[in-house]
Amino acid sequence: MDLVVKRFLKTSKSTIGKLYVDGTFECYTLEDTDRNLSSFMSLEQIKEIKIYGNTAIPRGKYALAVQQSPSNGKRYFYLQNVKGYTGVRIEWGNTQMDTLGCILVGTTYTTDKVNNSVVAYNALVKKMNATKGHTITIMDEKSVSNSFWVILVGILLVVTYFFREKVINFFKKLLKK
Repeated sequence: MDLVVKRFLKTSKSTIGKLYVDGTFECYTLEDTDRNLSSFMSLEQIKEIKIYGNTAIPRGKYALAVQQSPSNGKRYFYLQNVKGYTGVRIEWGNTQMDTLGCILVGTTYTTDKVNNSVVAYNALVKKMNATKGHTITIMDEKSVSNSFWVILVGILLVVTYFFREKVINFFKKLLKK
């Protein structure tokens, strides 16, 4: 099962996103403040920017693992190999004060808050318990996908190939000036 969080509302206190399960909208998410971290950054870069308990996890793709809590017996879904973070899980809660680096879910949202968190969490966990091999991708809603850039570069290469003489002449004229 592929989960995708698309962040769309950022304030100084929190980050709200939409959670999709296999391409279908599931619920809203709430994370700590987005400080523009990425899984492509080095651990040192992340540690330099991150504020413990007040920074959303880095954008990127992560495998999810299931662990059972020894204290209450509940199963939790943890994000694996998040640089600079430990114990990041999908969780219930309503405000940034409840996150501590985790992703909270809710059926509705207002600024800095998700609502009906337990309902959203139970519905999501029910779906996730029915399958194995989960991943989660964290991204900005307005970010342009990699496939867009691949297509754009491909088009530019084709156009350049067919009009290479004109392109070469253009740059020759440009350099003479």
